[in-house]
Amino acid sequence: MDLIRSFRKLSAFFQVPSAFAGDYRRFRRAQLLNFFLVLMAFVLLIASAFNWLTVQFYLISIIEAVLAASCLWAYYWFRTRLDLVVPGWIVSTITGFISITLLIYTKGQLDSYSLTIIYPLIAYPMHGTRKGSLAYGVFSLAVIGTIAYGWTHWYFVSPVSTLFNVLVVLIIGGGIIAYYEFTRNEALIRINEAAMTDPLTGIWNRTMFDQVLDREIAKSQRYHSPFSLILSDLDHFKMINDSYGHHIGDCVLKEYADIIRERKRSSDHLSRWGGEEFALILPNTRLDEAETVVMALTDAVRRHRFEHVGRITVSMGVGEFNHCTTRDEFFRAIDQALYNAKQRGRDRYVIATPFKDEFRPHYSARSVDYYTIR
Repeated sequence: MDLIRSFRKLSAFFQVPSAFAGDYRRFRRAQLLNFFLVLMAFVLLIASAFNWLTVQFYLISIIEAVLAASCLWAYYWFRTRLDLVVPGWIVSTITGFISITLLIYTKGQLDSYSLTIIYPLIAYPMHGTRKGSLAYGVFSLAVIGTIAYGWTHWYFVSPVSTLFNVLVVLIIGGGIIAYYEFTRNEALIRINEAAMTDPLTGIWNRTMFDQVLDREIAKSQRYHSPFSLILSDLDHFKMINDSYGHHIGDCVLKEYADIIRERKRSSDHLSRWGGEEFALILPNTRLDEAETVVMALTDAVRRHRFEHVGRITVSMGVGEFNHCTTRDEFFRAIDQALYNAKQRGRDRYVIATPFKDEFRPHYSARSVDYYTIR
């Protein structure tokens, strides 16, 4: 049992914090950081002890110990701040420093320049294709500059051949890794979009809605920026399916999604919540601005003539996020406002306005009833 507990504690070092689970790119970089920082710190500490005790290379031993301490500090920073940028640059910088140092120590012999291929293997996944290319360009210039320095200070059997081999490793090796990383990111983007897209309407699905809502709530709480949420439901949609068939019902859903898509801002997030229910997240939007959007959408649906079924109506619930409430309380209030709009006769919207630490929805446009949702 003690062995199992020890193994679980050790495995915790390699578990990615749940905060990165919603973004596959950040999650991958977090995985790499978890692995590289611990591994590099361990290897550098072993090398430092070896150089100090065995070959008495004290200066190199001290440098390796400092680099190991930097890795441990970066790991602590990463785990406590959930920051990928600073630890990522520490990993790539240490990798580049070790590669250049090895090149200088061997004076370009023993094909040590071939180990420079390790740098792009770390830089591109850690920083992405754009910043990774910039970092790799600086690293390549440093390698070429080191070899150029060696022409006058080191012995090469064939200096031109050595420089050619270095360029081959840097260009072909780095180019292959850069191309692989670029195509891999493109493939992951397409896979992610397919997983997050509703196949019928082509808009975001419920999974993506949950991620965007969590992100907007976190941003609102951190920067005190407003955002609003609209939930909508097509009225008597079951009757459309029963009367015309599910195929026609699907056509109605696609037309309705197009109505909202044509009228939303590029910064807004439209999702299909489920069935005939849709969700529209409005970043940086106050309640009065969201009400204007709701009025325009309900009016647009009311005026629109659907291809197969003619005119239909929609019910909506809308509200602005309040920092005093939780995610579940906020969504439940908007969902209840939508339900109340359906109960009050449909073809209308209900506003859930924050009142202290509760949501007090009131009917707009057609009613002035007030009550509290708990």
